[in-house]
Amino acid sequence: MFGVALRDTGLHLRDLLALVRAADDAGYSSIWAPEVGSRDAIVLAALYGSVTKRATVGTGVVPVYSRNVAALSLSAAAAADASDGRFILGLGAGHQFPAEMWYEAKWDKPRTRMREMIEVLRAIFAGERVTRNGGVKLNGFHLGSTPPAVPIYLAALSPATLRLAGEVADGVILNWLPPEGIEKAALLIREAAADAGRRIRIISYVRTAVVEDTQKEHAVREALREQTYSYLSLPAYANSVRRVGYGRELDAVSSGGEKAVDTLVDVLCAMGDRATVKSKLETYQQAGLDSVIVYPVPYGGDPAESVLETIRTAI
Repeated sequence: MFGVALRDTGLHLRDLLALVRAADDAGYSSIWAPEVGSRDAIVLAALYGSVTKRATVGTGVVPVYSRNVAALSLSAAAAADASDGRFILGLGAGHQFPAEMWYEAKWDKPRTRMREMIEVLRAIFAGERVTRNGGVKLNGFHLGSTPPAVPIYLAALSPATLRLAGEVADGVILNWLPPEGIEKAALLIREAAADAGRRIRIISYVRTAVVEDTQKEHAVREALREQTYSYLSLPAYANSVRRVGYGRELDAVSSGGEKAVDTLVDVLCAMGDRATVKSKLETYQQAGLDSVIVYPVPYGGDPAESVLETIRTAI
């Protein structure tokens, strides 16, 4: 099973929604809206749901420090309605700097906050009038109407967060892991879910670019190098990759090693002609995922066209 993540950076909204419709027509089972600082992911997911007929739509992910729980529940309820009950709320801790510098929040015990947010959101979505006085504070809040069911997924990287997600979430969103890392993470998640008497779905983003024209291969690699370097400069992602055996490559990147970036691109991304990409995505599927989320990386002079090419040919 395959989904697709469509980020908005560099694309006009009408072009983005055209790609969403193309993904729905191509047979992707889910379409995800990352929140990367340009537009609100829940608003995007609601729009995705309003222009599709079949695919589930989700946020991948909303940082838990970016909204208070009442505002988050209102937005999620609207997205669930807009998508006729096909909406998944993906949450994650995010990162300390934006939490404190952008959202005026205090970065404190993020796993506790994720656990409390899920507990409170489920009570709100069930139609309860909710009062809480813990890390998440509410006094008598309730929705005016009960929305369609809203599954809640958690983004997880560290072993402790993977176990938390297995224990409390409906699904887990993995990111920036090679297939062997997926296997280890999936085992930990499913053990935690089994201990809690629950079943859980596991998905993972895979940065993907299909390129059939050899003259464009350099542009594709440069685009993937940029994303890989950018994300692995963040400690949470770097630590996750280091735990699965790529510490030497990360150290080399920190020292300016260009070849090490290429090694990490080859390990973490799916790039090449359609046969090569399909084979790489299959290795992710076999590593224990319920769904592989193709994350098209735009390249060249026409970002929308390059994304469309990947959407149409990756699966």
